Amino acid sequence: MHCWICGKQANSAEHMVKASDFRTVFGHVTHKSPVYRHSIGDINRPIRGADVSPIKFEPSLCQECNNARTQPHDRAWAKFVANFRALRPRPKAGETVRMRRIYPTSLRESSIALHLYFLKQLGCHSVQNNVPLPIHQFATCILSGNAHPCVKLIFVSVAPGSSKYQIQVGEINALNRGGKTVSAVWHYRIETLGVFVSYAEPGHPLLTDVRGWHPEDIGVTRFA
Repeated sequence: MHCWICGKQANSAEHMVKASDFRTVFGHVTHKSPVYRHSIGDINRPIRGADVSPIKFEPSLCQECNNARTQPHDRAWAKFVANFRALRPRPKAGETVRMRRIYPTSLRESSIALHLYFLKQLGCHSVQNNVPLPIHQFATCILSGNAHPCVKLIFVSVAPGSSKYQIQVGEINALNRGGKTVSAVWHYRIETLGVFVSYAEPGHPLLTDVRGWHPEDIGVTRFA
């Protein structure tokens, strides 16, 4: 198996649940006091830490890409989560938030890094689940530090107490035609913050129908 970003040996596994998110929500987890993972056919699996295989993808990246190369992208998401949690009042569905409140410094760089974090996640889901997305394009974007024009993020403000699950990792819902994916949506949620990651080929109706956020928008994002 080769790293889908750079082509080197794939000897590193990306987290499905980001380690910082896991620790933010669950704190210190031990063998005697685990949290539990629920999935289809795998109910109540005990999870005893943030760095365990049940909440990781199979290795599909090299250590350089998963660590040094994409570390700024991981930090951009961690900062987004921290600053979202600090917003008072919390944004509600239909409200807008200026991205400058999330990234008061280095707005453009942080916005692109946030986009690339979810591009890496989408690529890892694609590889693990054999969803025919253009991961070679995703790789080029990550290597060059440029946003993908066909990927948008839709931020969702989830009502407190609306779900018993504090972190959710969705499956890719994809539309395939002629052996390739023309549109796909995947979601991730930590507490009251949800993110839908949307891909659509140029010209596909979803690309214009989804009013998601893209780094080119930079200034403002609307919460669904």
